[in-house]
Amino acid sequence: MARKPFPQLTVTITHLDMAGMGIATHEGRQIEIGNCLPGDTVDIQVFGKKAGVWKARRLSLVSNTATRQAGHCSVAGLCGGCRFPDLAYSIQLGLKQESLDRFLGPLKDSQSGPILPAIETRFHRNKMDYVFGINALESASASTLILGLKKRGDFRTIVPTPDCQLLDPIANAILAETCTFFRERGFLAWPNSHTQTQEDPVYLRYLTLRHSKTTEKFLITLIVNRMDPCFTEWANRIMSTFPMSGVLAGIHAGSADTSTPGAYVLLSGEAYLEEKLLGTTFRLSPGAFFQTSTKQAEVLYQEVLRAGAFTAEQRVLDLYSGTGTIGMLIASQVREVIGIEEHPSAIKDAQTNADANGLRNIAFIEGRVRNVLKFNALEADTIVVDPPRSGLEPKVIARIAARSPKRIVYVSCQPVTWKRDIADFALLGYGVTSLQAVDMFPHTPHLEIVSVLEPLTISSLPLA
Repeated sequence: MARKPFPQLTVTITHLDMAGMGIATHEGRQIEIGNCLPGDTVDIQVFGKKAGVWKARRLSLVSNTATRQAGHCSVAGLCGGCRFPDLAYSIQLGLKQESLDRFLGPLKDSQSGPILPAIETRFHRNKMDYVFGINALESASASTLILGLKKRGDFRTIVPTPDCQLLDPIANAILAETCTFFRERGFLAWPNSHTQTQEDPVYLRYLTLRHSKTTEKFLITLIVNRMDPCFTEWANRIMSTFPMSGVLAGIHAGSADTSTPGAYVLLSGEAYLEEKLLGTTFRLSPGAFFQTSTKQAEVLYQEVLRAGAFTAEQRVLDLYSGTGTIGMLIASQVREVIGIEEHPSAIKDAQTNADANGLRNIAFIEGRVRNVLKFNALEADTIVVDPPRSGLEPKVIARIAARSPKRIVYVSCQPVTWKRDIADFALLGYGVTSLQAVDMFPHTPHLEIVSVLEPLTISSLPLA
């Protein structure tokens, strides 16, 4: 019996989910559609289903009630760098609050207040990964080397971004100079789904730009499959033309599409960038994790300090400590901080930064969090967790709760896994007493959540 084809439908979007997808219903079935806003009536093509939810793509916009405006750059709507380039920021924020309230359910009443808005909504980012490719626009030759961002909904196609307003304006000039330099010399972009061979030419993959909002300097990494002598010529040209800290090459010859190289080669200048948060200076290596909006990171970390209510006699565990950002900001308020982080380069950066800031009451342990907690008798008054988007492993949750901290501060960049994890904490006697969302990413649906978990009393009900 032939499988019944998925239908084409006309539906009206009722709301957005936490991933920014438009949600509609048809005959009781939920449908998830990209590139839509609440109030839009759209023609769609359903192409699949997952967990009982239909997945669909928008074919055309029939009508809309959303207040759209002209995008703030020439490729708004085509480039994948911004999800909501045609919405005023106040409308974006309102949609995020509606999505968050719906997602939280009973936890909505635990919010300390509305989402803390972004201080800056343009030229606010301090790091971007730009991609080499061939031009996605019809007017360009298929062999034209370009440098830009991935097309929305099509990661294999690159869109040039000559007037991008996410990073500092100087970044656009750096991209133009770099692309011209390599185009004139006949360099090629890394082919899609390619496997490295010994006969391969030098391929260009990514250009990662970091920008210090403190020093106004850049640190640039050119991601390639192998070295070439002219990279030094390019680096020296960039160093002499723009405000630079340093230029590096990153070697990545594997087939995975990632901007993270296996090794770095310094081409010119210094191999680090300096940034300052809440009066503390951080030296950032090329691959170091750092919040992508410096000013908004200060808003986030002020909220962490408020949530922790730290006092001078406390001992604090900082789990998934990365380069030590949160731990170092806490250190001046408590007796001792111990950070746990599995990446050796992050540990090295953290220790360097702690020494540079004269912090003697903070130490770092290298290792996977679940293993360090298993094999070390580390006790703490407060435990701070800032895990990756995948959230906490069940064993980590159990080993945190087994230490009976008076307070857990959970910083999350993925509300879906955060909600899963706090349900597990509730089963172990910890409930959410407050939470605050922070908009770290204007023009996208993403939010960060800072939450406080404390021991439940006998009369308390799990809030997850």
